[in-house]
Amino acid sequence: MGMFDWVAFEKGQAHFCGSQRRSDAGGQYIFAVQLPHWELPMYGEFKTTPASRMSHNVEILNFGYRNNRQVGKPPLWRQTFTPSEAEDIRGIIRELMLADVEKPFPLHKPERFEGEVFFKDGWINRS
Repeated sequence: MGMFDWVAFEKGQAHFCGSQRRSDAGGQYIFAVQLPHWELPMYGEFKTTPASRMSHNVEILNFGYRNNRQVGKPPLWRQTFTPSEAEDIRGIIRELMLADVEKPFPLHKPERFEGEVFFKDGWINRS
C-alpha cells in the first residue's frame, strides 16, 4: 500500500493527500475522507502539535471542503454534516492517523507520534 492510497475502515475510507503551499507561504497538510453514500470525498487539514521535546500529536484544524484547493478557507466554504456524520468522520480521521500505514511528512516517523488526535473547536460544520 502506498503513502497516498485510500485506506478502508468500517464506516468509510480516508487517505493522506500530502501538503500544499498556501498564499501566506505556510504549508498545509491535507487528508480526505469519503463516507459510503458520498459521491466524492471531502478534504481537511491537520498539523502536528508538540507533546514533548522529541514527540508530537496531531490536531485536526478543519474539515468539509469539496476540493483540496479550498482547504483552509473560512467555515462558510465547508459542507455541513449531521451529528451522526460528524462522529463517523471523526472516527475515520482518528483511524487514519493511527493506522499502521506509510505516512507523509510530518507523520513519517511513527516513533515520534504519541498517538493523540485532537480536534480544534469548530473543526467541522454541524447541522
